[in-house]
Amino acid sequence: MTDTIDLQGKRILFIDDQLDIMRGYCEALEAAKAKVEMTGNLKRALTKLSSHDKKYDIVIIDLFIPPLPDELKKTIPVNCLIAQNEGQALGAWLRKHKKETKYCYITTVYGVFQPCFEEGRETEVIDKYEVLPSQLPKKVVDILAMSC
Repeated sequence: MTDTIDLQGKRILFIDDQLDIMRGYCEALEAAKAKVEMTGNLKRALTKLSSHDKKYDIVIIDLFIPPLPDELKKTIPVNCLIAQNEGQALGAWLRKHKKETKYCYITTVYGVFQPCFEEGRETEVIDKYEVLPSQLPKKVVDILAMSC
């Protein structure tokens, strides 16, 4: 239940091109008192994430978000672009540029994923969590508490 989860003061950026699905998850996060910003594409997401006056506690990324425009691909290091999909490319960008910001992937196909990184390696070990919108606030609390 979201009424027992308190995300007061937590800033969340939610990136998903399926706005109807994103709204359901964001409503559950807002019911837990989180401050949620939504965007439906990677270009706006990178603009928000690159802003020096905005800091997010966690970024929730659609794993299969549509591709970046070519002009934005030039701004992402090559090693980030060899990710299996655009969502992972954004995760790699976050690891490089916003190390203090936690993130997870979400997809309606597989659920919610928390990437963890092995010491000294750039590979992700992904733990899978299948969640309904009402369960996402608890998963966010769990992810924020993780050390990886």
